[in-house]
Amino acid sequence: MEHLQKKLNDSAFARWTVLVLVASMMFFAYMFVDMLSPLASLLNETRGWDQGVFGTYAAGEYLLNVFGFLIIAGVILDKMGVRFTGLLSASLMVVGAGIKYIGISDWFDANNIVWLNSWWTTMPGSAKMAMFGFMIFGCGCEMAGTTVSKILELVASSGEHKAKAENFISKFAKYYTPAVLLASLLLMVIYGPVTNDWREAVHKALNLVIIACPCAIVISVPLSYFAGIGLASKNGIIVKGANYLDELVHLKKLVSDKTGTLTHGAFMLTQVKPINIDETKFKEYLYAAECLSNHPIAKAIMHKVKAKDYVNQVKDYQEEAGRGITLTYQNQNIIVGNRSFLSAHNINVDEASEVGTIVYLAVNHQYMGYAVLSDELKLDAQPMVNLLHYAGVEIILLTGDKEEIAMKTCKELGIDRWHSELLPEEKTKYLEMEMNDPKKKVAFIGDGINDAPSIMRSDIGIAMGGIGSDIAVNNADVVIMNDNPAKVYDAHKIAKMTRNRAWFCVIFSLLVKLGVSIADIIV
Repeated sequence: MEHLQKKLNDSAFARWTVLVLVASMMFFAYMFVDMLSPLASLLNETRGWDQGVFGTYAAGEYLLNVFGFLIIAGVILDKMGVRFTGLLSASLMVVGAGIKYIGISDWFDANNIVWLNSWWTTMPGSAKMAMFGFMIFGCGCEMAGTTVSKILELVASSGEHKAKAENFISKFAKYYTPAVLLASLLLMVIYGPVTNDWREAVHKALNLVIIACPCAIVISVPLSYFAGIGLASKNGIIVKGANYLDELVHLKKLVSDKTGTLTHGAFMLTQVKPINIDETKFKEYLYAAECLSNHPIAKAIMHKVKAKDYVNQVKDYQEEAGRGITLTYQNQNIIVGNRSFLSAHNINVDEASEVGTIVYLAVNHQYMGYAVLSDELKLDAQPMVNLLHYAGVEIILLTGDKEEIAMKTCKELGIDRWHSELLPEEKTKYLEMEMNDPKKKVAFIGDGINDAPSIMRSDIGIAMGGIGSDIAVNNADVVIMNDNPAKVYDAHKIAKMTRNRAWFCVIFSLLVKLGVSIADIIV
């Protein structure tokens, strides 16, 4: 085996010949299995499909699958010690549609892809896995580029950024220490001639130097801020530096993103409104229509619903990306989608009054009602608003959602003001308008790449560390690890407590030193 490996690694022609042969055998074996009707039906049932992977696709699509099998064959041969420089640009994993692998709890989330072939990224999202039956992805960065690594770096460097109190104490010590030495010298010069006891004069001068030493003052302030940063970390809040604790003390406005910050960032089926049909049958038709789709709305509708209960009865399935689906289910022609999609099929649809994402349904060209999906608020969103209002902090919502959705969210939570249908650059513009008073610090809290410019521009940038993007976390001054928005109030409270403790240490140390020094001189 080692002799064969050496020969293959020494000859590029031999390596690539073996690679093509292995990939070709895998490809033709897969095609042969797919054409066997009984076995194909079994495979399709496990995948949640009603048709074969390759049975209805054109020759060009076969070529793309050949490329996929080349990668798979390369992975296998690479594990056997045959190296293919340039073929494997990352640690690759092959994922089949609907099949659960170790570390993959559900369908692969395309939002987290870090590397894919160029042809893959240009295809409609709902068609990718259904067309090819598998997908290949890999890790495109080293450990140093991950979110976890960046957060650890923030923790390590948090002590490098000094707070205003620390800077004040550093400057104060420059003048305080020479002043103490001068005072002790004057005490000796005055006390000696007056009492004619130079030994006692030197003794009292040295006592003054020791008692008034600035160590307690200089050490207590940094320790207070280190303790504050540690307490914040214990509560799941990573503060980039002590200076940001000072900024949090003066927090007067919190500008917030909505999706992923105040809400979970995922659709949930919240209502169904059947018309001329009972709710159970309406849901059955809705599930049948969405059971084959990979669209986020379809995944939300099918949450906790077994797709295999419906897929075998679905025929003539066609999906128009971003608009809707047509299919035949139990000999019934079903159309599901947005209002314009049903109107294109000459179906009159009553506009829904509910706020959210609306999915309309028609059976045999008869309108049967609609379902409402909403992005649910986090349980801690309301406590965040209540606590920050109690602390005197105004809350402003900036979102790319529609006006009615933004209005509903703000009225439900009690948010002071909002601006809707904003692009990322417009969010930054509105944020700058809020930053009109330098004494009133403005924080921005968000989670995505589109929030990164605003996080960077604000006085205090806050990012969600759990679901937040790498860019958002990297540009943030404060990172909330468990994505709990109410932690903003905790950070504000810890910052105030830290600042008060630091100044208490300074004032108390000075008073003690002054009192003991006076007592020593008198006594």
